[in-house]
Amino acid sequence: MISKELLSLVRQHNKLRVELNKKQQTKARIAAENTFRKNPHNFASKLFDKVQKSDKPAFSAEIAQNYFEQTYRDENREHTYSPLPDFQRPDLPSYLFSLRCPTTLEMQKSIRKKRNGAKAGFNGITYVPYKKCQALIDFIIKLGRKIWKSKNIPIDWAQAYIILLSKSKELTVVSEFRPIAIASTSGKIFFSVLSHRLQMYMIKNCFISRNIQKGFLFGISGCIEHTFALFEALRDAKQSYRQIVITWLDLANAYGSVRHNLIQFALNWYHVLKDIQQLIFDYYEKLAAMIITNEWSTGFFLFDIGLFQGCVLSTILFNCVFQLLLDFLQPQKMLGYKFKNPSQVSTFTKAYADDLTLLTCNAADNQFALNLTNFWLQWTQTMKAKPRKCVSLGLKVFHKDSQSEKFIPVKNTSYSPFNPNLTIDGQNIQFILDPSQEDPFKASHFKFLGRWIHPLAKEKDIKIKIRASFTEKISRINESLVNGYMKLWLYQFYALAHLSWPFIVFELDRTFALDLQKEHNCQLKKMGMHWTLCRYWIAISIKRAFWSWPYIHLRSL
Repeated sequence: MISKELLSLVRQHNKLRVELNKKQQTKARIAAENTFRKNPHNFASKLFDKVQKSDKPAFSAEIAQNYFEQTYRDENREHTYSPLPDFQRPDLPSYLFSLRCPTTLEMQKSIRKKRNGAKAGFNGITYVPYKKCQALIDFIIKLGRKIWKSKNIPIDWAQAYIILLSKSKELTVVSEFRPIAIASTSGKIFFSVLSHRLQMYMIKNCFISRNIQKGFLFGISGCIEHTFALFEALRDAKQSYRQIVITWLDLANAYGSVRHNLIQFALNWYHVLKDIQQLIFDYYEKLAAMIITNEWSTGFFLFDIGLFQGCVLSTILFNCVFQLLLDFLQPQKMLGYKFKNPSQVSTFTKAYADDLTLLTCNAADNQFALNLTNFWLQWTQTMKAKPRKCVSLGLKVFHKDSQSEKFIPVKNTSYSPFNPNLTIDGQNIQFILDPSQEDPFKASHFKFLGRWIHPLAKEKDIKIKIRASFTEKISRINESLVNGYMKLWLYQFYALAHLSWPFIVFELDRTFALDLQKEHNCQLKKMGMHWTLCRYWIAISIKRAFWSWPYIHLRSL
């Protein structure tokens, strides 16, 4: 009798536990669906980024204060620059810089383009009040007119607080953090007009060549066009068994090492009017910032050198300075890699802001271009290359009977990658492969502007990465507690959105797209969605992502 009563109690306990679990799951599902309805994008970002690690700095305010004070102090700030030998100055501009005060239309256009969620400066005013209140716009216009006439920038426009974003997992090293400056929104509205005018002036007068420099220029898909051109050069060299040598250069603290007098030299070199130079000079004379984190903050320190990362004016000013280097290398463009088909086409330099790529037909020419680059960096006195972040690659035909061969092939084939043994500033540039490994081509990709580059222009390993990443996103959607239609929304606007970029930048075949569709049809069906609707969305979305690749790249040609 006791055992029967015990078993009966156990059964009742199990039933109660199952019912309790169901109630808890129902509550969790209702809570998840309510959270999704309030803000679907916030729900999706937490769902897909839940494994992201914290990137908070693991050092003190004193260490940060000392580091940034030393980094942005320039003892030789009054140095004046003279042109390099045989450096030809551009002709006078045909498109004149507008000297009229920023108009109401320009100010309103600048405000409309700003994000509502952008962080505010010290005054705590975001862009939203300027979009909603006409009186504030009128005030900014009147203030801008006074500044334009007096050439006197308000001090609070030149003051900013800096947030630190980690560039690696070394959270105890200050240099491994990227400083992003958050300045006054009113100042950004004014400087956006000046930045747009300066960019139009540089582009329309062909002072900046958009075929070479594609960083932060409006109307250009710079990452896609540069990666496509580089991949085409690699594929042409591989198919025609031609020699090609590529070097990817990286600068050490590129934005923080630009001397303010170098900015003035670049503006004067490209015939920018003195009034504009004076306005920019006054702004950079007053630059000051402080570091703010959740735990601590530093005091203010002066920016004797460098540009604010996050300032709307800094991108075009850096392009103006970096264009001096591109113009200095331009007379050597005959050293660039020459395509076999189409003939008469060559490519030498590719730049995206400070990311510079040199393509030549042999290692000697590439080293010569590197020496010229280093000579220009030494002329600036403050800008330097970062050899440990620079990467090189060479491809050529190796003849077994050749006695004068000085390079070692990585692959035991006639056409193989090799280490061109390049140097910059007396230091070796690392090779894209590690020949000491048993399989040097495994995990040997180099990421260039969002695209992984394989030494042999192959996409096999990329397909494995794309499939694994997409499968992980589908599994996270399947594990979420929302209903089937919400899961379908997550799939359409997040999983497929993340999949569209690889289909744009990589040369993926249609078979791969169809394989992905077949693999995830069953998983989406298990989510409780209507099967006909699911299958239609899958087919349309993946095919749209696939067919957008040739359209974008043909347009870039």
